[in-house]
Amino acid sequence: MMTARKYPLEIRIHLIDGSVAAFYEDDADQAKQIIGQIQPDRLFSQPSLLLAGISSVTVIPCTKVNMIEVIQDTYPNWPFMREVTDIVDCSPEAFRSGFLAFRDSLAARVQTPEVGDPFVSWGMMTLSGGQHFYFEARGIIRSVIEQRRLVHQVISAPCLISRRREGGAVLVNPANIVSLELSPGPRELPNTAWPMENKEAWRTGSSSD
Repeated sequence: MMTARKYPLEIRIHLIDGSVAAFYEDDADQAKQIIGQIQPDRLFSQPSLLLAGISSVTVIPCTKVNMIEVIQDTYPNWPFMREVTDIVDCSPEAFRSGFLAFRDSLAARVQTPEVGDPFVSWGMMTLSGGQHFYFEARGIIRSVIEQRRLVHQVISAPCLISRRREGGAVLVNPANIVSLELSPGPRELPNTAWPMENKEAWRTGSSSD
């Protein structure tokens, strides 16, 4: 059961140096106004974020922001990418379990989903400074052309939006993504993709040497 929140709205800004700047609003009406002012598609294209309290003003260049946690009881209903019907942050353990389950299904020759079928995929983003963001995405498998465009669309999007398991949302700055891993990824990939497996030991079940 979710515990009562101390504030109607809390914002945690994760920076590329690994630090986190935290802010809060204790007035519920003002919190709603702040959420209404946030436009995810334009958020990281601004030169900076300006957070003004009674006692201080904080300016944070958007280029230094990895991601922003918007912490409140409900999800703000910001739309996901076209291919995705839901996306929520998950633990590293859930990501690994999802990866291994998909690998085992390949070994068992489970039937491959077709265009129009629902899908679930687990993802890991490595951000500047080595920070990781794990997520579970659900959606509908699109056409071959749309599948081949998907990975590039993720990296080039103005903002990547996820629900937050404990309430609220996570907004990731694509400009600070160092790498992105999806398991399973799109079945159809561009011809430029290199057909190679990740050598990390837990993925292969063997030594990474």
